[in-house]
Amino acid sequence: MITLCPTSYEIAQGMTNFSGWVRKQLLAMQIHKEDVKTYQYACTDCDTLLHTHHELHEVPHATRRLGEFMREDCHGYFVKVN
Repeated sequence: MITLCPTSYEIAQGMTNFSGWVRKQLLAMQIHKEDVKTYQYACTDCDTLLHTHHELHEVPHATRRLGEFMREDCHGYFVKVN
């Protein structure tokens, strides 16, 4: 849970994925503190690249689990490239 002042609340309301942005900021801070393993995946249909700290196993590009990376119009799957 995050407590926001009225000004920061208004800013957050205008963002499409405030929770995802907060998670990215926290993970970015963590990367600088310790060596965190990252994985790279490519979509089999549209060649979109995805970098994550979680190992994925044939995740559809259209799944809501990907949050802001989801593409409902894509029928591909993310496969590991490294």
